Amino acid sequence: MLGTEWRQGIPSWLFRYGQEIALLFLLALSAAAVWCQDRLLTRTIAFTPANTASLVTYAYADKDVGGSSSALADSHRPFGWSCRLTSRASNRYCGLELLIDPTRYARGLDLSQFDKVKVRITYSGPGDQFSIYLKNHDPRYSIAGRGETNKFNRMDFPASGSTAAELALGQFRVAEWWLTANHVSPELGQPQFDNITSLSIQTGPNAPPGDYRFQIQSIRFVRNVVTREQFYLALLGAWGVVLLMLLGWRITRQKLEWKRRVAESRRAEDALRRSNSRAYAMLDSIPQIIWESDSDGVYTYLSPQWYAFTGIRTGADPRTVWTGCIHPDDRRSMTALWRESISGGMPFDTEYRLLHKDGEHRWFLARAVPCRDTDGRIMCWYGTCTDVHERILAQQALHESETLTRGILEASPDCITLMNLDGQVLDCNEAAEQYPEATPHGWLESQQARSEEAEAARAALA
Repeated sequence: MLGTEWRQGIPSWLFRYGQEIALLFLLALSAAAVWCQDRLLTRTIAFTPANTASLVTYAYADKDVGGSSSALADSHRPFGWSCRLTSRASNRYCGLELLIDPTRYARGLDLSQFDKVKVRITYSGPGDQFSIYLKNHDPRYSIAGRGETNKFNRMDFPASGSTAAELALGQFRVAEWWLTANHVSPELGQPQFDNITSLSIQTGPNAPPGDYRFQIQSIRFVRNVVTREQFYLALLGAWGVVLLMLLGWRITRQKLEWKRRVAESRRAEDALRRSNSRAYAMLDSIPQIIWESDSDGVYTYLSPQWYAFTGIRTGADPRTVWTGCIHPDDRRSMTALWRESISGGMPFDTEYRLLHKDGEHRWFLARAVPCRDTDGRIMCWYGTCTDVHERILAQQALHESETLTRGILEASPDCITLMNLDGQVLDCNEAAEQYPEATPHGWLESQQARSEEAEAARAALA
């Protein structure tokens, strides 16, 4: 009872198809995970014109170091600037820098775990290349408050009217002029991203003179929480676990179902065994002989009463011992009637003598009816043999007595009649037949004639 309480309130269809529904849900969840894998697998730090509150930006050009080029930040468009590169400077450049720590150039972002940077920028100008710098502060080579001492991690990428570049951080290189100016060890001369204090985008090397306009749409740093290979391996492993759990659940259910069926089968067998025991006990207690034959009339079962009556060993083959117990004078007629019933499918009913174990033949009334299947075909025959020996002997004695009485009456020369209490003649012997009124028929005719005479007399008197 307690094992089924948890099912209360649960729709039957949900309980029946719960596993299939769960699988469909997990399949949909897996499809959604694959569809949204970029969001699930990556973490992003984004710089866009909409989130410039924590940043300081400024435009710069080579004019700051003695050149003649100029740059101007667009006050109406964050992350936008314009510049003019002149031919008088050999190292011409202009760009826009985003300061994360504008005061000391010392406290920035740890981008060492990120894999790539995505840059979207619109541009017009004669150049065909951009450069991006990620400036890293490290006390081993940097001086707080002096941005030029921070390490310049650099990478160049192609420029066009609308550029969307995806740059791997592993492909960045430290600017050669910075290595020359700072004389750092080879170990510190490698790209470093653990404390990025500012980033900038500027015209590429050897940019031709002319007017330039830039608008940064977004700069996004992306890192993979797990690789795609790890993601699909984990997804495959999760499905493997689900399938193993499902297989285990199904095996458990099948075991439970098998145990339930075995228990039911055992209960059914026990019930059948008890029923058979009661049936056999009832058959054993019936004084009649019970027997069974197949559809062809071959005996297949004889009750214990038959073996007790005939004295034949219990369990002897019924097919070989039955016919031999029938009286020789009755055997042929009984066999003919039995075959006729089998061929016609009609009930069997006859009397014959069976040999008792003391050597005496006793009369039995044998009856049998066919057992049919749903299509009407005979499957077997069930029959009984009832001891009627005393009744048969009584009938024979009565017949002999009647024969003797009739012989005595017929042998007498006297006229003998048998009448009831009303004087009606019931029977007479041969001598009485000489007198018509002494016979039953003559007596009836005389009674009718007398009745007619009496009726005529009454009519005349009237």
